[in-house]
Amino acid sequence: MRALIVIVIVCQFFFGQNKPKGAFMISPTSIEFNYDTSPCLNNTVNLTTSASWTATPSAEWIHVDLGGGTGNQTITVTTDANAGAARNGTVTFAATGFSSIICNISQTANGDDCS
Repeated sequence: MRALIVIVIVCQFFFGQNKPKGAFMISPTSIEFNYDTSPCLNNTVNLTTSASWTATPSAEWIHVDLGGGTGNQTITVTTDANAGAARNGTVTFAATGFSSIICNISQTANGDDCS
């Protein structure tokens, strides 16, 4: 009888009954703040999920208007002015039960403040 119980538990785990339900995705997966051609455009990320989620910038010059929540959301990404060289960073989106998703952020040199 014990063997049967173990088999049922293992089957439930491996065949999806304990997997998260629904989707977790973002769009776009990269944003370029190019101040020569399109200042401050393309600065939102659409997040699709029914789970609880967080958004964490990798650098102090990248900002998100919402650091977390539950369910679908549009997150605004802004950057501080850049008086130096071009730079890159990320925003990591994590949702309960899913693998994290990275949104790559690039900013050209000598840009204005988009916040």
